[in-house]
Amino acid sequence: MTVPSRVLNFCFFAFSALTLSAQPFYVGVKGGVLLSSSTDTFRTTGRQGQTDTSLELHRYSVGPSFEIALPARLRLETGLLYRNFDASQVTLLGDAFRTFTSLSDKRWEIPLAMRREFSSGGVRPFAGAGGVWMRALRDVSVLTVDNLSQPPIQTSGKYSTSDDLFGWTGSAGVRFRLPMGLKITPEIRYTRWTAKRWLPSQNQVDLFLGIGF
Repeated sequence: MTVPSRVLNFCFFAFSALTLSAQPFYVGVKGGVLLSSSTDTFRTTGRQGQTDTSLELHRYSVGPSFEIALPARLRLETGLLYRNFDASQVTLLGDAFRTFTSLSDKRWEIPLAMRREFSSGGVRPFAGAGGVWMRALRDVSVLTVDNLSQPPIQTSGKYSTSDDLFGWTGSAGVRFRLPMGLKITPEIRYTRWTAKRWLPSQNQVDLFLGIGF
């Protein structure tokens, strides 16, 4: 069966358009390690008693990364980073009540940043700024001990909840353009979270390594 020339021409131009449109795009994987503090412990006292809290933000994160090239050596970057978080609380109200609470988060960070490259060669230093939205999916376990009763009464429960937090980011790094279209990108990123809510610190520093095409 002979394929009409119009169909062949359409397929050729469609393939050419897709190839050209794909050139400004970058797709890769980014992994990071937390350089700033990952743990925190503190004590609070109020009408509900004395509470000791311990926080641990896991140091490693990983996820896909996407970029689109803009004029004037600008690039718009987004992606999705996954990280774990754990916390525990012990609340004492005299010798009568004790509450043990444990939390486990699956944290997803979605950054959106504008970057500027300072070279068009094979080695491209850059700097950028933007924001990041964090969504935490949290599992909570609670155990309460009532010592007023004899023998003591223990009650436990589990539930799930979610939390959202926003932060501002600044970054700097270098992109190495290698043969076969491979790109290696070491990068350091500073995040200033708008609140210290279930975080060791509002100031967070991560070192990332991106690999993509």
